[in-house]
Amino acid sequence: MTSQHPQSVSLLGVIRTLNQLQKDGVIGEWAIFGSVAYSLWTEPVTTGDVDVLIPVENDLEYARQLSSVARVGSGFAASGFGVQLHGTRVELLPSTMSQLYADALHNAAKHTIRGETVRLVTPPYLVVMALAAWRSDSTRGVYDEQRARRLFMLTTRETVERLVESYADRTPGVTPQQLRERFARILA
Repeated sequence: MTSQHPQSVSLLGVIRTLNQLQKDGVIGEWAIFGSVAYSLWTEPVTTGDVDVLIPVENDLEYARQLSSVARVGSGFAASGFGVQLHGTRVELLPSTMSQLYADALHNAAKHTIRGETVRLVTPPYLVVMALAAWRSDSTRGVYDEQRARRLFMLTTRETVERLVESYADRTPGVTPQQLRERFARILA
């Protein structure tokens, strides 16, 4: 798939740097998720960072990879997951955070942006991730719901329903009932 959305120079720099780090064996085959993936699958949205999943086996391996990427960039950002690359905050999240993250990374699809290959988490997984991240406050909750609905249009009910059931009791921070209720809400 080739992106038709205009992309910033900093995003291209981030992609090139992560691709080189992968080629050099510093990180494994990574994938973008979150707002940037949403923008590339649907429509551009404003975001302050690039969310990236990286494959790791344990916390020590994750700490090593995060530290290595930070040395290439301009150091760590404010949170424990963030680094600065090309003036852009990059949140590097480990695949070990949840089975949903591990499977989303494993099933990511190739996408091309101005000649650069990048893997993106696919819409069905992005829907479930959006449902899991859904906040109850009025502004963020409406935004998460709209995003989940827009992504849902790119997949099938059966696929998302299967994923919701598969991850309902294995998704940190959300109860199975909450995940199912959020899914029902985007179907309404």
